[in-house]
Amino acid sequence: MSALTKPTPAQWIRYLCGGVLPASMSGWQIDDLTGPGAARRYLLRILVPIIAPLCLFLLIPG
Repeated sequence: MSALTKPTPAQWIRYLCGGVLPASMSGWQIDDLTGPGAARRYLLRILVPIIAPLCLFLLIPG
């Protein structure tokens, strides 16, 4: 496994949005996807972007 080189803030934001990290950060990426807290981070990556559009449904009268 390669060294755990952390991404810069710009690389991290791009990674969260689905971008690709350089091969030198593969160790960090594997640890991010399988390490402690990975399930919580995975759920947050899915739920946070859809909260605002789902809240719009609260404005529709029933």
